[in-house]
Amino acid sequence: MKKILIYNLDHDFSLGDNSENYTPPLPIRKMRNIYACFPALYADNGDYILYLDSESCNLPDKENNFDKGYNVFNNIIVHKNLSIITLKELSNINYSNIRIQPWGWNKALISTLKRYGVPESSLPLHDKIASFREASSRLTSSRLLREIISNFEYTEKNLVKLNSSLFNHSSLQELKNIFSEFDEIIATDRIDHVISFYETYGNIYVKAPWSSSGRGLIFTDELNATQVKQWASGIIRKQGYVVMEKAYNRVADFSTEWQLGSIGAEFIGYGMFNVSSRGKYHSSIVDTSDNLKNRIKHLICKYSGISETTSDYVLDMLVIYQQKLIEKYFAEFQLDGLTLPLGIDMFLTEKGCIHPCVEVNLRNTMGHVALSIQEQILKCDNMYLNKELSKFVKGNELSLPRI
Repeated sequence: MKKILIYNLDHDFSLGDNSENYTPPLPIRKMRNIYACFPALYADNGDYILYLDSESCNLPDKENNFDKGYNVFNNIIVHKNLSIITLKELSNINYSNIRIQPWGWNKALISTLKRYGVPESSLPLHDKIASFREASSRLTSSRLLREIISNFEYTEKNLVKLNSSLFNHSSLQELKNIFSEFDEIIATDRIDHVISFYETYGNIYVKAPWSSSGRGLIFTDELNATQVKQWASGIIRKQGYVVMEKAYNRVADFSTEWQLGSIGAEFIGYGMFNVSSRGKYHSSIVDTSDNLKNRIKHLICKYSGISETTSDYVLDMLVIYQQKLIEKYFAEFQLDGLTLPLGIDMFLTEKGCIHPCVEVNLRNTMGHVALSIQEQILKCDNMYLNKELSKFVKGNELSLPRI
C-alpha cells in the first residue's frame, strides 16, 4: 500500500492551540516549507509526499524556500520514484489503496485534508481527535512513569517471594535503586505552585503540555522568579496548565520506538539521541537496534555499577511494561487500517538511575527515521541510493540538514 507522507513539523504546536484553523507562526511555516521533502528519507518506493504549504498559506517569495529543500532531497526522490503532490491534487486520488501518514495527527491537519477532498474514511482519527490530543499531552508521560516504577516494585516483591535463581540479594537491591532518584512529574494551573517548586529546587524544567524537540519548555538555572512566572503564565493562559520536574544530571538520552496498530503495540527498536543541557534536540544516532541496546546497556553498567545481566533484564522488562501500558492507554486508537508511530524518551543519570518515561510522543520521531535509514542502508542493494542516504548521516548522527 502506497502512502501520502506529510512532514507537518508544527504538529505539537497545533495540538496545543487545539483549533481547526491553526496557522503556525511565520518561522515555523518557513521551516515546514523548506523541509516538506524530509519524508524522502523514510519513504518507500513509489510513495507520495504532500507539499502542505502549496495552498494553505501564501508566503512571500523570499520566504518560499520549497525549492531549496527539494534540491537537497532530489536525488533520493528520483531514486525512490517519489511523487510530490499539492493540496489541490488530493481530490483526484483514489484512496482505496492509499494510506495517509503525517508526522502527527491533529485537528488542523484533519480539517485541511477534509477541505481538499480527502474522505473521512481515510482520516481514521477524525472522530477521536479530542481524546487523541489528551493522550498526547505530558500528563500521559506522568501517568506512565508512575505505573512503570510501580510495576518494577511489584516484580521485586514477587522475585523475593519466589526466591528466583536469576537474582541474588545484591541484584535485587540493584534493581530497587535503578529508579530511586526520580520524583513525580507535577502538573499545575497555579502560578504560586510553579514559583514554590522553583524556589524549592532551583534548577527545574517547566514545560507546556504540548510541545516537542526542546521547544515549549524552559530550564530555570539562569532565570529569576519573575521570568519563570511570566513564561509559565503565558503557557497556562494558552494551554491550561504546565508540567514541572526537577533537573537531573543526564549522561545519556535514549528511547524505545513503537508502531501502534490494530493488533497492539509493536516494538520497533531502541533509539539514542543528543540534546542540549536545556533539553533541545540535536541529533539521533544511526545504528541497528541491537547495537544501540548494547551501547545503552554498557552505559547503565558503567554509571550504576550493576551487572550486565541485571542491566539486560532492566531493558527487557522496560519494553514489556511499556508495551502493556501503551496498549492500555492507547487502545482506542488501535483502529483497523491505521498505524500510529509512538516513541518513549528516557535518560540515564550520572548516579546510574534510569528515568523510564520522560515523554511519550504519539507521533513520528527522529528515532523512527534513524532506524529506517539504518534498515535501508543494510538492505538496499542500490549503492547510489545508499550513498545518498549516508550523506544525511554525519559520523553516525542524523539531524535535520541545514538548508
